[in-house]
Parts: sequence; structure tokens; C-alpha cells
Amino acid sequence: MLPENTGARQRLALARLTTGLAILNTLRHLPPGDALVDEWSRKEDGEDPRSGRLSAEQYEALRRLAFVSTAAWTLGAESKALKFAANASFAAVQRHVAQFDQRAWNYNSNLNVYLLLLSLTDSRCSLAEAAGEGVEDDGPSSEVATAVLFAMRLYYG
Repeated sequence: MLPENTGARQRLALARLTTGLAILNTLRHLPPGDALVDEWSRKEDGEDPRSGRLSAEQYEALRRLAFVSTAAWTLGAESKALKFAANASFAAVQRHVAQFDQRAWNYNSNLNVYLLLLSLTDSRCSLAEAAGEGVEDDGPSSEVATAVLFAMRLYYG
């Protein structure tokens, strides 16, 4: 049985906002594509380059897609296609950057897990409802919100 979690829908909305902002901040601070290509060319001097590497332009396009789709999701868009784009593009960008050092593959994998969990349901909560004005939106039930929050806590722990 899940623990009682009063205000679960509002907490879920707050988790959505903080996760989205953390992802956007991460994307903003990642190295530019040209720097990654330069670094790989130095590392691979005399070696066979790995297949599947993105060009600087592909990486930047993927990074922009991740930024725009995550920003739209953070601001309340609930399209399945948008959620898929945010999850897939952010995971692909992280995979590409983490190839520099295999020890860093999980440097912030919690953001991928949280984004996925929050994408499984409508994690929005209207400001009116959060302020206690009694306006209901079509968000998840309190039980679903509690389950998602519980899964996020388990992963964090």
C-alpha cells in the first residue's frame, strides 16, 4: 500500500517543473557540437572512430529538439508525440555526451527516469487548484500521483 500523500497532485506538478528546469539547465550547459567533434578527433588519433557518432550539426539539432520539447512539456503541453520527443531526444543527447567517459554514463540519469515517470501521466496542476481555489483539471487521480511520486522517491533512494 502506498503512503498517504496529501497534496500529491500539486507535488507532482512541482516535480514536473523542477525536473523540466533541471533538464533545460543541463542542456544549456552541455558543450557545443564543435567542441565534442574536436575532442573526439584528438582522442581517436590513430584509432578507428566509433560508429554511430553524431556530427556537430546533428548533435546541435538533437540538443535543440530536446530543449524545445522539454520546455513545451515543462510549460504544460501534454501531447504524446511531444513527450516522446522530449524523452528520446534528451536520452540521445546524454548518451552522446557520456561517450567521452564511460564512467559518466549515469551522471544525471535521474533526470531521464523522472522525465519518463512524469510523462506517463498528466502531471500538470492548475495554479488555481494549487492555490486551493477548488478548480479541477483533468490531471491524474491522487492515487496515481502518489504512485508516481513514490516511484520517483524509490529511484532517488
